[in-house]
Amino acid sequence: MGKSSATLEEGLSNSAQKKGYSGKERQRYIGGAIRNMEKRGEIKKIQRKAAKPKVAKVAHKPTAKTVHKKVSAPRQPVEREVKATPPKIKIKLLVKKNGAVSKQRGFDVYSLYKESGEQFNDATFRKRSVALSEANAEMNAYNGGYIRKKFK
Repeated sequence: MGKSSATLEEGLSNSAQKKGYSGKERQRYIGGAIRNMEKRGEIKKIQRKAAKPKVAKVAHKPTAKTVHKKVSAPRQPVEREVKATPPKIKIKLLVKKNGAVSKQRGFDVYSLYKESGEQFNDATFRKRSVALSEANAEMNAYNGGYIRKKFK
């Protein structure tokens, strides 16, 4: 590990340098070697950082006047405006196979329908799962008055 006058960490640093370690590898090598020596009981636990000198705490004299914080008046509740009022009639959307478009394209196409049987919009979907998630989003937007932000 080097000269006997060198400290343990200096010796390990020289050893890491001989092995060609630098940067993080060097720090890991030194730390691992020290940890292994601690485990085997060869050395006592080493404090790697220099200990800060302890500073005595100074007790301050209490001031003659005690300062109280001013308490503000309680806030008045804020009236909020309702931007979008939901319609009174709620809709329920269903996903069905659109037969006419499916024949034209040659594969299954799904559309959104109201409970009454009429088509909700002109959107068509290749996958049923996508159509179901779109139906849920459209129902929430229509029934709850949520603003719908697509493809964000």
